Amino acid sequence: MRTMMRTGFLTLAAVTGLAACAGADVVYLNNGRKIEGIVVEEKEDSIQIEIGFGKIGVKRSEINRIEKVGEDGKAALIQKWEKQKIEREKRYEEERKKEAKSPKEIMLFEEGGSFMVEAVLNKKLTVRLYLDTGAAYTAIKHSVAQNLGIDIDAIQDKAEFTTANGAKSQAKITKLASIRLGSVEALDVPIAIMDESVIDPKLKDGLLGMTFLRNYTFKIDQKHKRLILEKSE
Repeated sequence: MRTMMRTGFLTLAAVTGLAACAGADVVYLNNGRKIEGIVVEEKEDSIQIEIGFGKIGVKRSEINRIEKVGEDGKAALIQKWEKQKIEREKRYEEERKKEAKSPKEIMLFEEGGSFMVEAVLNKKLTVRLYLDTGAAYTAIKHSVAQNLGIDIDAIQDKAEFTTANGAKSQAKITKLASIRLGSVEALDVPIAIMDESVIDPKLKDGLLGMTFLRNYTFKIDQKHKRLILEKSE
């Protein structure tokens, strides 16, 4: 049985279809195909071949012959693999950054003439927040903070806020490790924890304000009910 290690499974047909490697050991198979790489282990009934991004095992009964190169050839091949690995990682990082910067559409829910957005706080609690681009802080209700396990009494920083009905209220200021909307995640987000006395049905679990939104260039597509976020430079 042929096995593939480190990088998952790969069919022998795919391996034998790889381009020729200068300085590689060549394992010729009974079916006319060949595998090029470095033979790293030989047993009585099988061998292990490093092919640059993993190892494969081949039974001796399937091998016609093996042609090996010297140590200089193997060293050159390993150097080539390392260069290819760096190039692959660089391409992956460039693609990841490009994907991170591309605009993301977040679904909005309209309730009572206002837009709500679903968010995941600290990777564990899903809430609905009132979208408020005029609010300096993202805020959560006292009960939500309790559900997150936040020690509210231990928080010293406070600020005064004016609620939608004009009433003034004290809020505790802290940070959430993570706020995620769909595939968009902001880390270490300053938030306000509203006082228990604040009762505003429109807020649901809280509101999404500028301490989250300032990390992005954003716009609201009211027609399609989408919040469009693009990572700021």
